[in-house]
Amino acid sequence: MNIVLLGSTGRLGNLIHNQLNTENIPTFVLRKEILSANKDFQNFFSNLPNETIILDVSLPTGTEHLIAQVKLLNSEIKNKLKGIVIGTTGHTNAQQEKIKDLSNEFPVCLVSNFSKGVFLFDQILNAKTSNGLTVCDLARSLGFDLALNEIHHTQKKDAPSGTAVSLANTAKLPLERLSSTRVGNVIGEHTLYFSQDSEMLEIKHSAHSRKLFALGAIQICKNMYAKSPVAGLLSKEGFFTQ
Repeated sequence: MNIVLLGSTGRLGNLIHNQLNTENIPTFVLRKEILSANKDFQNFFSNLPNETIILDVSLPTGTEHLIAQVKLLNSEIKNKLKGIVIGTTGHTNAQQEKIKDLSNEFPVCLVSNFSKGVFLFDQILNAKTSNGLTVCDLARSLGFDLALNEIHHTQKKDAPSGTAVSLANTAKLPLERLSSTRVGNVIGEHTLYFSQDSEMLEIKHSAHSRKLFALGAIQICKNMYAKSPVAGLLSKEGFFTQ
């Protein structure tokens, strides 16, 4: 497996790059200046080995530029790509449509959070209870009021976070029931509240180290490589585990 890494200068990208080097996984850094010049981009990809996965942890604009350039590659170069993992969040509707269009040609896994704990959080909310309802639907039937809050560091650009939006969608929460806090250097906390007059229940995930996101991103790439999926917009559920 070979990795093309876009966004290596960011916090997460730098951690991923270091971890890839630690694991001796061949890595090719796609720099911004290469991404912005079609000829340089073509040359960069023409010199890549086969069995390559693109890992994008840049910004929504970086994803958009990546898609535009990849679409221009010839079929011989495109055949080198086994898949694309996109870990950027905050895409506009137009950018989301471009990602969907790209998935007509390549396996594309769009991941709002590389944490295994957040993946488990989402699975808990999706799980069916003994009467066939999801946890959140059962809570509503029992009279609980639901709301979700997320906390991140002050440098995080999107609010609410992509993770919070994803969890809210799973919980069938309207966006007005979702709140965001930006403070200090908090890596990430997501809390779903179930409240009624006499009691409250919380499901909470806290990230204690950014390295967990790097490890999760690489694991998804490894599993995508091992499973060799066909083109399509793929759910992360299939790539957190073998």
